[in-house]
Amino acid sequence: MIYALHGIIDKLSATNMGHRNLVQTDILRSYLIVNRNIIGTTTEVIAKKKETAFTIDDSTNASFEAAVLFAELNIPCIWFVNGSNIVENRPYSFAYLNELMNRCGDSIMFNDRTINSDCFLAKKRIRKDIKEFMHLNLPSEELRLNFLNKMIENNHIHNFEIPEYAKQITLKEMVSLNGSSVRVMNHLWEHNFTDLVEIEILKENIMKGKNWLQTYLDYPINELALPYGLYSESLRNLTSDTIYLLDNNYDIGEVIPNVINRIAF
Repeated sequence: MIYALHGIIDKLSATNMGHRNLVQTDILRSYLIVNRNIIGTTTEVIAKKKETAFTIDDSTNASFEAAVLFAELNIPCIWFVNGSNIVENRPYSFAYLNELMNRCGDSIMFNDRTINSDCFLAKKRIRKDIKEFMHLNLPSEELRLNFLNKMIENNHIHNFEIPEYAKQITLKEMVSLNGSSVRVMNHLWEHNFTDLVEIEILKENIMKGKNWLQTYLDYPINELALPYGLYSESLRNLTSDTIYLLDNNYDIGEVIPNVINRIAF
């Protein structure tokens, strides 16, 4: 089993939209200590030499803290990062979207409609609708951030700031894990979900992230986790590296040669 983490936080909230994919720090630490003998590298799990492997997605502080925990315990892990967020010191659009949903109150204005958002389930539904709208209409993180900033303004949300755990890491923090049990690998240059069917654009995004990482790390950058983890037929032409998904529509394990579906932890 290969698990996918998105980071850790000391006090997990069931109603904070930004905590949805995070794990409480002490719970993960206890699990790793108890199960360390069955945890190996992704390569070992694929070869059936170990039962469990862990990966971490995104260049956020929460993800960095999870990577540091694995390094402190000397347990192998892959951390997939997006170079553009680090180099450009740019937050993720999903971090803005999560905090917007936390701050919007009992209603939210979206595309000239006022929508009820008076409970967590309602906010989850609206978040899904906004994400799908961005998916269909906004092909870059810059456009998505601009759109969300406009929504924040239109909904009269003042002093807006994403929390520290959701902010992007620095290059210094990334390279601090050199020589540890954690390998840093490619999550594409830009955290994008709109280019997965455009094979040449996808290749460019992959290679830009891969080449950037290779200038800082002394091992081959040969594993890739796709942002949003969705399977695409274009992956049939991209199997030279090991590619990781996080797609509930497929069984856990190998989807096609060198394309592996993970499960959230």
